[in-house]
Amino acid sequence: MLLLSAWALLGCSDSSERVDPGPEPGESVEILRDKNGVAHIYAANDEDLFYGYGYQLAEDRLYQLDYFRRRAYGRGAEALGGEFPGVQSVTILGDDRLVRMFDTERWGNADWRMAQEHNPERYALIRAWVDGINQRIREVQAGEAPLPPEFTRLDLSPEPWEYVDPFVTMKMAHLVMDQTILYKILMTIVGDFAPDALNKVDILKPARPVYAAEDRSRAEKSASRAAPFGPRQRRVSPSRAEQLVELIARVFGNHMPYGSNNWAVSGEHTDTGRPLIAGDPHLGAIQSGYPYAVHLNSADAGGTFNAAGYAFVAGPGLLSGRNENLVWAPTSSFGDPMDFWSVKSLEGGKAVEIAGKRVEVVERREVFEVEDGETFVDVMRDVPGYGVLFDPDRAGVPLAASVLAGEQREVLIGYVDMRARPSRWFLETNRARNLDEFDDAVDRMEEMSFNMVAASAEGITYRVGQEVPTRNIDKGIQPWRILDGDDPDAWWTGLGGDPETGFEIEQLGPDRLPHSRGERGGLIVTANNDPFGFTADGNPGNDEWYYGAFFLPGWRAARVTSELERLSARGDMSVDDMKALQVDVHSNLFEHLQPVLLDAFDAFDAKNPDLVDFWDGSDAADLQVLVDLLRGWNGQARREETAPVPFFVLAHTMSRNALEDDIGVLYGQIIDRAPMYMFKIMTLLLTDGYDNGHLALQKNGTECVTADPSTCDLYTKNEFVMTCLRQTADWLRSVYGTVDSAGYVYGDWHRANMEGGYGAGGIVLPQIPADGDESTVSVASFTKFTDDREAGWTYDWMPIVRSVGTFDEAGRPQMDFTLPWGNVADEASPYFDNLRQNWTEGGYARMYFDRADVEAHADATRQITISRPTR
Repeated sequence: MLLLSAWALLGCSDSSERVDPGPEPGESVEILRDKNGVAHIYAANDEDLFYGYGYQLAEDRLYQLDYFRRRAYGRGAEALGGEFPGVQSVTILGDDRLVRMFDTERWGNADWRMAQEHNPERYALIRAWVDGINQRIREVQAGEAPLPPEFTRLDLSPEPWEYVDPFVTMKMAHLVMDQTILYKILMTIVGDFAPDALNKVDILKPARPVYAAEDRSRAEKSASRAAPFGPRQRRVSPSRAEQLVELIARVFGNHMPYGSNNWAVSGEHTDTGRPLIAGDPHLGAIQSGYPYAVHLNSADAGGTFNAAGYAFVAGPGLLSGRNENLVWAPTSSFGDPMDFWSVKSLEGGKAVEIAGKRVEVVERREVFEVEDGETFVDVMRDVPGYGVLFDPDRAGVPLAASVLAGEQREVLIGYVDMRARPSRWFLETNRARNLDEFDDAVDRMEEMSFNMVAASAEGITYRVGQEVPTRNIDKGIQPWRILDGDDPDAWWTGLGGDPETGFEIEQLGPDRLPHSRGERGGLIVTANNDPFGFTADGNPGNDEWYYGAFFLPGWRAARVTSELERLSARGDMSVDDMKALQVDVHSNLFEHLQPVLLDAFDAFDAKNPDLVDFWDGSDAADLQVLVDLLRGWNGQARREETAPVPFFVLAHTMSRNALEDDIGVLYGQIIDRAPMYMFKIMTLLLTDGYDNGHLALQKNGTECVTADPSTCDLYTKNEFVMTCLRQTADWLRSVYGTVDSAGYVYGDWHRANMEGGYGAGGIVLPQIPADGDESTVSVASFTKFTDDREAGWTYDWMPIVRSVGTFDEAGRPQMDFTLPWGNVADEASPYFDNLRQNWTEGGYARMYFDRADVEAHADATRQITISRPTR
């Protein structure tokens, strides 16, 4: 572990740093707090500005800062105890072990050293930010400022920050955004354990074929390239599959990303003739925490910053916001930065064989201090220049590596972030003056895995900043599964480089990363759907290159696109239209399934002879109640509605009945982590989206193999729907004693879990009845379906910020916003929960920007005296 410096150092780093002294510091920084709780920081130069930014952030979110740094270094259990719930894993100790496995401390240090050499001006800003944080910590430790109560309750003290710390925390943030581990393990297991299931479905095919990039960017298909699931040499036994399921649960908990929205509309479609832009990143409250709203202005005094928006707490710079010329918003890009290889173990694990080459394994001893006084030691095993070996035993499961990789083999993980980079983050995009500069900044921001959409008064743009390794897709490799490490073509070009600075991989250039200027109809929409259409046929391996495979089903993107097309035809799209669409809770899952349901309901109403059994049962009247309820529902997943309750019971029932007998014990793990994927497959089965999908509708769990469909005893679709509806009626009777819709509403079950928004283990926040579902534009995805009304169908993956931007008559940006709670993590502050009602009810506040507006709406003004340590 990195040892924190003594107080005398107060965050100073070693003498090897190479950084220009920068401007002379001013005497003070001015901070105005507006009525929404946003801090507007004014300084004489950029370094003073970032000093004030760090200071004010530490005043408003000190525990959250401390929590994220502990997570980044794998020290969460030290503060919260080993059994505290984790973010990526079941426990926080599991989270600690995961970040230590990827060695975020080492690679954050490598970024820190490189930043000093390659970006001295930006590095000086980061140092100033840390200095500001440490001044506030020093005041707290001296009793000059109050200690946030979370520290007292957890018996902690805030520790001063080192200059390297932001680089380590952002490495952790990258890892959280970039993980494709769980997907690839699950896909490998499904392919090995239940290969026939993959013959019935194109599991990677989207529910709605909507793509963000222009048609000219889409690669040509080639039937000669890799099938999505080629043959493998072995099949996992059911007992082995159960062990793998336990492994998944212990290592990865319930972590599955659910995505975000952003879109831009060119001026030709709007009421002002100027572009519109909207963005709402969806992240787990406990995963990313609530972002911090802030306005940074040194430009009034001759500096280079004048930008307002939202920042990840653990690193400086605005991921979403506006400056004097632009408005921008991110979503996670879902490009694939990570691969697994099955490699031969040599000499009892002292070395591995990579494409016929022997490579030494280097052991790394990690010591974990747990809150209850225990010390836990783990040994990580690096393969320098290639990655790290994944040991399933680390999850507490007595499981040999052969389960995943094969006898006498191990699993090696390669990840693009295991290398040194200067880490520019968002500082360059914040200062872009036009769309060309913005695009250039995103191209250089390769360490952040985001779709970035931006607008100026003149136009709109879409750019992705991410490293995606080039793969030999034309050689038949399948990077959405564990790869064969004996195959030279399975490895990235550049792996095996300098063990100190990491590999220098060949990667997709900007021309092969998603991009657009809105050439296709003046609309850009990203919602974590496949940008190129590579998965349109269910096969991402028959294209010119490989970008990724595990995109979201496309429901949100389709809804946003169809609404924007409807509004653009009107020709006077407004800011209010953008806000209404951003909080839209039209269930796209229901819309997709509605024709199938109505066909079954119509046949039921007509007393079709094929459904006569459903009329003869004692529950026929109850079935009619549910038919009438769902037939009359408008698809709005609102908390005061009744129909969403039986609909989601029905959706889960149809998904389970269609898929569980095909993939067995894996079903429960996937539906708990990513119900949208199970719902997607179930929906495409029922809407004829798969050639052999009807073979999944076997009766009573009977065997039905694709190779001999004549032996299959199958439901008709109407029989299947009505059978599942009967089970839904059984569920309602077991919970309520009746199917009577007067006794329940969606909000009784569906609740937003706000816990952890200001740092896990910190301020306790309640659950809130909420709108939305898996497929709505305003995402509200519950990953656990339960019969327990007390537990409810809770979700913590939500829009962590909403923003809508436009331009006034002079071409200057304007932006409205809301946060899930408030901007200050202090229950005594008037800015603690002042924005919650806006977030819940779909309201917005103005992001004040011009000095006159800020002063007109300021609640308080103060001066912060700068007190930097000697460098």
